[in-house]
Amino acid sequence: MSRIVYCPAGGMDGILVTLAELESFAELIGCMLTTYIPLPEGNNVHTVHNCEDEAYRAARYWEIEDVGKHGWCCPICGKVTQWG
Repeated sequence: MSRIVYCPAGGMDGILVTLAELESFAELIGCMLTTYIPLPEGNNVHTVHNCEDEAYRAARYWEIEDVGKHGWCCPICGKVTQWG
């Protein structure tokens, strides 16, 4: 399960998720691997809001454990706003 902990690649606390969790979640909701991050408290993908709004865009840092890929996602639905 994804969790909020220290993320070594980013040097900050954020959502740490495994590649297997990311793949399972993408399959479960029927999206591409790079579209949503599974949030520790659950994703509300049906909430109508604007992920591009500045308040949402920089709210959650995420990182894939042992891979080093990271970025930012919406704290409401988990939609990836930056992937690196």
